[in-house]
Amino acid sequence: MIRALSIRLGLGLGLALAAMTLGCGAEGSAPRCEIAVQFDPLDAVAPRTIVARSTVTNTSGVLAYGWSVRRGGLEVPTTPRTTDGRDVEFAADQPGVYEVQLDVDGDPLGCPTWTGDKNVRDASTTGGALRLRFSPPREASVPVQERVVDVPGGADFATGVLAIDPGIDAPIAVHDLAGAAVPAYVRLTSRATPDATVEIVTSAGGGERVALASGRYDALIIPLIDGLAPAQIDGWAPVDGAFTIDAGATVAGRVLDAGGAPLAGARVSITAGDQPPSSVAITAAAGTFALAWRPGAGAALIVVPPAATGLPRLTAPLAGLATSQPLTVRYQPGHPTVDLGDLPVGIAGAPVADGHVLIALELGDVATVGDGTTTAPARGHHRDQVATDGAGRLAPYRATVGSGRAFAVGPTGAAAVALIDLAAPPAAIDAPGPAALTGTVTDRGGAPLAGVALTATVDGDLAHLGAPRASAISGADGRFALAVAGGATYQIELRDPRAVVAPRLITAAGAAGDLGAIALPPAIRVRGTLRLVGQSVGLPDVGVSARCEACAGLERSRPLGTGVTDVAGDFAVVIPDPGAPP
Repeated sequence: MIRALSIRLGLGLGLALAAMTLGCGAEGSAPRCEIAVQFDPLDAVAPRTIVARSTVTNTSGVLAYGWSVRRGGLEVPTTPRTTDGRDVEFAADQPGVYEVQLDVDGDPLGCPTWTGDKNVRDASTTGGALRLRFSPPREASVPVQERVVDVPGGADFATGVLAIDPGIDAPIAVHDLAGAAVPAYVRLTSRATPDATVEIVTSAGGGERVALASGRYDALIIPLIDGLAPAQIDGWAPVDGAFTIDAGATVAGRVLDAGGAPLAGARVSITAGDQPPSSVAITAAAGTFALAWRPGAGAALIVVPPAATGLPRLTAPLAGLATSQPLTVRYQPGHPTVDLGDLPVGIAGAPVADGHVLIALELGDVATVGDGTTTAPARGHHRDQVATDGAGRLAPYRATVGSGRAFAVGPTGAAAVALIDLAAPPAAIDAPGPAALTGTVTDRGGAPLAGVALTATVDGDLAHLGAPRASAISGADGRFALAVAGGATYQIELRDPRAVVAPRLITAAGAAGDLGAIALPPAIRVRGTLRLVGQSVGLPDVGVSARCEACAGLERSRPLGTGVTDVAGDFAVVIPDPGAPP
């Protein structure tokens, strides 16, 4: 089902409309000639003869018609259907976009050149829906928007002119029940295109404004001051005015260490599934905290103790607990901590000088949370990035005893994974050297592809901003080798800079080795022209990304192809052919 503001464009569109005009007249002067072209049939399937009929108005004199049709850069012959050449036909033997141009000579004032595209489908493909996200530059003051188009597949496709909402300059304000302005983070999700969101931070002084498309929004408001609860307000429109939030419900409690002593300085919050998160509290000297939140299913209490304690972060589901009663979080005895500061870190014996180590430990149930009647377990984990000095020794870092992995990264980008067990403090963290992840890039027919760029990014539990990316270019035989950290999981993007084939994303887990043949899907180009509603000129410098409409989760957010509109508002993105078999 198409959302309210999404425009689903039929297969016959792409400037193959019932009539298309070009021309204008200056105020107070004789009207300039206008050209309209009609294609028959509107929805064409190859092979098919296409008829192009022209109509020229506001003109005088004897006119001469000069037609040009091209597909893929090659000229397609035309045959006149009228003695004066006003109407022509051409053979569309192959599916794709046929670029049509008409020059009309003979008018005293001159007629502008008419250009347009005619889509011709492949009968053997079914295609699919595609979301096009448009991200205008900030200075344009036009909101991010999306349009949904039906792409038949099997050949390139032209959307024609797409008009997007210029938006409105809307005030954004958050107030408390007394009407006072509240500094807050606000995320607005359009109900028409929920994948395109708008974010803003309001101040205590107010006055913030943002460009919004027409329609209603679902708003997430997270106050940046104590005493107020984050809120979700659905169906909001700018005419509704400021957001008003209150204190919500209160969850109070205390955090104790394994000896039963209060734990001060711990950061406490609640995540609540699809509900807004809670406020964030820092435990006082007595270990106490109080949170403002809005109860919801799937809630979990998150506790982040001060780093110097060496205690792990906690996640404690609140299902079955009475959150109206004070909660007690207590670390359990039997989980000692160990100081890893000054520990040597190396890769294949070479010190990791001026680098870092990501330490990831999963510790199981190391704490409990209770409401005075019911007690539930809380799981603990460490996931911290720790720097190394010039000699390759770890900065001061204390952790709870457990087992896990360390991802070491040197200043040159070399990376490796080491297994660690803190039951007996290790003398060093020494990871094996980088390993080669190899394979062959091919097309769907199995022919090797040269010049394909590969980028490997760390994925999974070891992914972090400091993790380096490995890159390579496939050779003449399609072979490649990526230097990766054995034991890490990588997401590998393969992209052909010539756009002969479409990009592909794969996941390679575990130890390095040969991935065999990796076939890239055939590609098509989706092109069009972007304008603002009511404008006759294109909108330049707009980022365009093509995304899957039928997908869910991360696959829905990953671009299939990207581009930028030029000075005329024209764009082209290369995507996997939706008409090709998987």
